[in-house]
Amino acid sequence: MKKHIRISSAVLLCVVIGLIVSSCKKGDGDPFISIYSRKARLTNNWKISSFTSTYSYTNKKIETTYDGSAKKVVNSVIDTTINFPNPSPHDSVVTYSTEAHYTGDITNQFTSKGTYNYHESFRDDFSGIVEAKDITGLWYFMGGNQDNGFKDKELLAMQVTNYVYNPNVGYSYTTIHQGEQTLDIYEIYALKSTKIILKVNKTETINFIKYTTVMEYTYVPK
Repeated sequence: MKKHIRISSAVLLCVVIGLIVSSCKKGDGDPFISIYSRKARLTNNWKISSFTSTYSYTNKKIETTYDGSAKKVVNSVIDTTINFPNPSPHDSVVTYSTEAHYTGDITNQFTSKGTYNYHESFRDDFSGIVEAKDITGLWYFMGGNQDNGFKDKELLAMQVTNYVYNPNVGYSYTTIHQGEQTLDIYEIYALKSTKIILKVNKTETINFIKYTTVMEYTYVPK
């Protein structure tokens, strides 16, 4: 009888561990096991320690890199020039690019009530102009779907409700957003109490023009 109880206890323990692991382990970079829920791990005051972003369409590309204090933005345009050497014309591809550097920081606070407060402030290293953004909104975990390959709570949606942009040149812009069409969707690659990694990799076609966005953000506690 005691042996039967020991076996049953072992089976029960395995089931409990399996349930904990399945509820905690979602993204590839998630901890194998955690005593905290995904909501508890997300709820914190964070700062972005690094991010990379590439946004491209037609012959244009905008590449951004950030290391926690310094940000570099490279705008590139690929163009074709037509030369007319004798005896026949030849085309050549030329890339024009501009580069800008900024210094600043980015923070984002996720609350247990499902709201977030995003703030960024950057100074243009060349002009000295400071640009600030303050965004408030709502956040949601999204359900899984076999067709897109994501599990339940592996996607994070952020819905902007208020957006203030202040370029520090005498005026500011305030935009009030309402409706589900303002959702930004992020893949939660890693959700730990000490680090979050969010990714975006999407391609969309608007008016026959293809837009590609690839981003990766790394958060650490502020």
